[in-house]
Amino acid sequence: TKSLTSALIGIAIDKGFISSVSDRVIDYLPEYADVITGGRENITIKNLLTMSSGIDWNESDHAYGTMENDATHFTVSEDPVRFFFNKSLIHAPGTYWEYNGGGTDILGHIIEITSGMTLTDFADNYLFQPLRIYEYDLDRYINNLYSAMGGLAMRPRDFLKIGNLYLNAGKFNSDEIIDPEWINNSTIPEMNSTWWEGYSYCYHWWYREFT
Repeated sequence: TKSLTSALIGIAIDKGFISSVSDRVIDYLPEYADVITGGRENITIKNLLTMSSGIDWNESDHAYGTMENDATHFTVSEDPVRFFFNKSLIHAPGTYWEYNGGGTDILGHIIEITSGMTLTDFADNYLFQPLRIYEYDLDRYINNLYSAMGGLAMRPRDFLKIGNLYLNAGKFNSDEIIDPEWINNSTIPEMNSTWWEGYSYCYHWWYREFT
């Protein structure tokens, strides 16, 4: 699901809804300026894509489904965006990798704000329909925020279409669905993962060289 969100961000940039990955998140969320402070105002879209926001986030020490897990707490919060930015900033943005699904949902929210569409409508209009994908489901939280971090259900053959889209530089048949430059840039290693030895992290894609 996170990789799909990365693709949607690329499409949103290509369509002009978002200017670039260098944009500051606060510029899209001015109503949260009271909590996007103390260095948080420097967090960019790229930082969220590479999980290097610097936000103190624990998604690994406690089981999903427990309130001690930040991802779970985020999904049941009345205002997930505020919950995210109320967390402490413990690293300068772009300097440290920490697995953070909340940042992915912030990206999904930015797509909705800039496009005026729900995340599923945006995905359906710009990705699923062009790929002739008609059966899918994306989770929605109790606060009506769509999940961009996980839970996408789709037929295996349709997941294969996503993979082939990347192998074919963003083209499906002869139609360009995703800018080939985004395909390339989003799969370049950006950060070293602290989860799995030998893996790097791109724009919501894992990267490893096999010999």
